[in-house]
Amino acid sequence: MKKLGITSGIVLSGAVLFGGIGTSQAYAESYSSVDASNAENIAKEVAKDNGMDPSKQNFFKPKSSGDYYQVEIGNKSNVGAGAYRVHKDGLVEYRDGGVESNPYHKVGNYHFSSADSNATNDSKNDTNQQQDSTKAQHNQGNTQQNQTNPSNVSQQNSMQFNQNNEQQAQAQNVKQSNQSDVQQAQTLPNTGQSSNSVALGALAMIFGISVLAMRRFVRQ
Repeated sequence: MKKLGITSGIVLSGAVLFGGIGTSQAYAESYSSVDASNAENIAKEVAKDNGMDPSKQNFFKPKSSGDYYQVEIGNKSNVGAGAYRVHKDGLVEYRDGGVESNPYHKVGNYHFSSADSNATNDSKNDTNQQQDSTKAQHNQGNTQQNQTNPSNVSQQNSMQFNQNNEQQAQAQNVKQSNQSDVQQAQTLPNTGQSSNSVALGALAMIFGISVLAMRRFVRQ
């Protein structure tokens, strides 16, 4: 009977020991990010590491709330309730009581492994690069849209049309000025010839009258 009692005690102690190890390993598992499947375990691990006893709490299904997961709990004693907020950056907060307006206080931070942190940083960098690329494409699209905007094309055509009209008007004015100069040059000689002819005609008349007057005088 003593041997049986000792053996049963060893088996029972081993079961408790391995059960405790399994629970500890479940909490100690490293995650690449916070999601609905691990928010509960992260909340339990951080709570345990910071002096709380999550084994006395019943955890309900996590609900996504944007930047964090809400994990409602109820005490196993059926007295009291609360909630955890597991943020995607690893921050864990706790609210005591079943009223959502009750304040949350910080419990602690879940520490991702270095590989997970690097992956998270790479993901953020990729996101920033994609945002920068999207902005560049958006700006380029705006530039092309401004260049191909019908109103802009119409304004450019109107400006070009006005410039062409101004050039044509200037060329016409120069042409008219040149024609006027040529006409003046042609008119001056003609005017001179006409005045000379009139003078010669007048002299001829005076000479004719003088001759007639002398003839009459001689006859008398």
